[in-house]
Amino acid sequence: MDTAGLLDRLASRRYIEDIRARPDWWQPYPLPPQLQALSPEPNSHFLLSDGTRRTDGGLFSLDGVHPTTVSFGILAQELITIMRRAGVEFQNPDGGPRPDQVTVDFFRLIRRDTLINQPPGHLTASLDVLAWAEPTLSVAQRTLYFRVC
Repeated sequence: MDTAGLLDRLASRRYIEDIRARPDWWQPYPLPPQLQALSPEPNSHFLLSDGTRRTDGGLFSLDGVHPTTVSFGILAQELITIMRRAGVEFQNPDGGPRPDQVTVDFFRLIRRDTLINQPPGHLTASLDVLAWAEPTLSVAQRTLYFRVC
């Protein structure tokens, strides 16, 4: 399974928004219909919220690196698809074969993914403060040179 290729197909800023950066092989990854129905549709941007709902992101956690629950579902579905193509037989709990269509229950994952349905409040305002503070404090530190012991 080409996990890096899958993540590249989900990369909003790298390939979806920057057409010039797209390699010839690149195709956007079609999100499952259950994720496409969310508003806004989850993407690989940094997770943002307005205090009541998610306003951007949703495929990666608050650190911007680790996948959210729904993203793990996308990875799992791709792995299932590859395993089925390789002839792996999936079984029911009773040991009998499962039907050909083995799919991840994305409705269940959406309900369980709190970063999708109950994100922390006011992430956007907090990030705006941090975006202002970092360069401001950096300039102050360079201007008022001091050593930290």
